[in-house]
Amino acid sequence: MKEVITLLALWGFSMNVAISHTHQNLTITPDSGEVSAPARRDPMTEKAAQMHAALAGKWENTMYPFDETASKMVEDAFLSYHFRVDGSYVKTLGGAKKSIEEHGRWEVTPDGCQILLFGADDVFPQTLRIKYIQADELVLEHALKCNELNFCTQHKSFYFNKGA
Repeated sequence: MKEVITLLALWGFSMNVAISHTHQNLTITPDSGEVSAPARRDPMTEKAAQMHAALAGKWENTMYPFDETASKMVEDAFLSYHFRVDGSYVKTLGGAKKSIEEHGRWEVTPDGCQILLFGADDVFPQTLRIKYIQADELVLEHALKCNELNFCTQHKSFYFNKGA
């Protein structure tokens, strides 16, 4: 039982650390007892702001994005991310017969090394590690998650070029 409690405590702590920067602190006014949220979020670190600016735009995958061990190869497979300056994103993936679009908001971690995607229906963000970015080239490392099995992947690197 102690092991289960310890594991739950560690899990809870790690979840709190992973998403701690995404919440807003509450301010309690001592005189009135009222609770209010601050007007704006904490400003981005300089590294995060630089990475946010570099990532803004549409990124299109340059290689077959899905696992080749999938039951069927997806004809004309594609994957793209459109990271908008306002913090919203659109992820589009699919093939010749099916296209899936996901909308949400995105943030860069304070160290500028990861992208957090908050899908419209997600409780926890998906984390994408930025392995490389230079001019119009980007390499992200993550597992692609989707309700369609042929579009899911193991943890791997995805190569992108910036679109016009």
